Amino acid sequence: MGQFVGLLAAGISQGAIAALIALGIVLLHQTTGIVNFAQGDLLTLGAYLAVWLVVDHHLPTLLGYVIAIALGFGVGVLMERVGYAPLRRQPILAVVISTFALALGLRSVIILWMGTTRGRCPRRSVVASGMCWARRCRTRAS
Repeated sequence: MGQFVGLLAAGISQGAIAALIALGIVLLHQTTGIVNFAQGDLLTLGAYLAVWLVVDHHLPTLLGYVIAIALGFGVGVLMERVGYAPLRRQPILAVVISTFALALGLRSVIILWMGTTRGRCPRRSVVASGMCWARRCRTRAS
């Protein structure tokens, strides 16, 4: 029964995250008329920032989340000012290509920062015994 409750809670939390992502995509599409293909990469950056702050820098979980949200907001505003604002009066295709380019750039920055080696987070971390890609997490061999 305990395993069922744990799996149910994990499923509800993952479903809530997927619902928030879908809500963000629909909201952006309805307000701007374009789909922001960099939205998933912004979410990924926020997750990496949270794990990095809590696991590597040993911040309290709530404080790490708040800082990760603030940093993600700052990156989003920077992307809007650099990548989207100059293209406001341009054709939709130019803006869509810009979202692809910003997504690829953000993904490349994450790969350069964290690497591509999979690892496991310590049990006390945010992602209790789940997989993570933080470079300072224990590797699978350990």
